[in-house]
Amino acid sequence: MSNSALKGFKPKLWPILWVLFIFATSSGVVTVRQLSTAVAKAAGPVKVTAEGFEAVWKAVWWIFVKGWHATEFGILAWLIYRATSGKLRLAVWLAGIYALIDELHQVYIPGRGGRMSDVLIDWIGIGLFLLFWHSSWTKRQKAVAFTISLFLIFILSIFPMPTFPLPGAPTSHRFNP
Repeated sequence: MSNSALKGFKPKLWPILWVLFIFATSSGVVTVRQLSTAVAKAAGPVKVTAEGFEAVWKAVWWIFVKGWHATEFGILAWLIYRATSGKLRLAVWLAGIYALIDELHQVYIPGRGGRMSDVLIDWIGIGLFLLFWHSSWTKRQKAVAFTISLFLIFILSIFPMPTFPLPGAPTSHRFNP
């Protein structure tokens, strides 16, 4: 889309579209095997086996999967901020509440599950939005905060929290508080 095409598109619609995108992507699941097979088939001139990709993926998945959690909710906070003409608290609250709603939604998706640790990771993304968009911190302070955020995302990724069933959810899908 060119800039002229975007001029008629109201900024108030962007957060709604982004929420729909988040909802759509959290309404399905891609297994490690499916991803590995797809990467192996699409590898092109570089030979990649499904088993080789899967081995690498198991070591670095959290950067992409959980990093995306933080990124998508940081973007949501920013879009809400823009749509509300700079109402920072409202943007943070709405994005934070939707992070919880999205995880609760995932409890009812076959093959998915809700995790409070994912909500916390989403909130880290919202916090990073606050840090980079509205902070008067120096670049060094922001770099330290970003590094700490990555460490927290890693810890929240590898140490899942206890689970409990939610009403109406299949017993295999539990919310991890």
